[in-house]
Amino acid sequence: MALGPILQGYPGTFTRPDVGVASKQLIDLIGPAPKFDAPAVPEIDPFSYAEYAPESYAPTTADHVFGDPSFGMRKDIGEKALLNSRAAQGLARSAGTLKDLLAYNQNFASQEFGNVDARRFRDYSANEGNRFQAHQSNRNAALEGWRSNADTTLRRAGLDQERARSIYEPQFMEWQNKAQIIPAAENRSRDDAFQEFMADESIWRKNQQDIFDRLKWASEFGLDVATR
Repeated sequence: MALGPILQGYPGTFTRPDVGVASKQLIDLIGPAPKFDAPAVPEIDPFSYAEYAPESYAPTTADHVFGDPSFGMRKDIGEKALLNSRAAQGLARSAGTLKDLLAYNQNFASQEFGNVDARRFRDYSANEGNRFQAHQSNRNAALEGWRSNADTTLRRAGLDQERARSIYEPQFMEWQNKAQIIPAAENRSRDDAFQEFMADESIWRKNQQDIFDRLKWASEFGLDVATR
């Protein structure tokens, strides 16, 4: 059975407002979020220093032995002592004396070679030790300088980034506060539309109630009373 117009529900329909255009206008007005351009951290070259290169030991030669200023003097002293001893015995020109003299020179040269070689190697080792110590000292000084420069560079880069961040953060917060207006405006627009819908429904119901009351009065007390 069809209902009469008084008993029917409110014919209006709530339609959610289209806030897309307004939102887009706000977005265009606010603009995109500010971009944080962090200052680049400079690259630091790794520490580099030449490795220690020891000098090779040059083997002892006859030139080193014969070039020793004291070699000839000691050789001459030894020969004279041998000849004087043989002369005292009346054997200065004997074949045995010549043989002893040759043996003495050979033994002396061999002994002196070992002494010169040992002395040269000792000097070489001492010089290499001094060179190595000097190399290590220079390397350590270079390493400290590299570390100091690297620390200064990184510290300066850190300060630059902090400075850039201190400028960026207030800009981003300002943009974020503006961006929050968009959903708030959309919600407000929907709330206003719903409140308007509810007001229209309330007015409609009040009118329907007035009509119902008049009909009720007309049925109970007569049409003239209902229309006063």
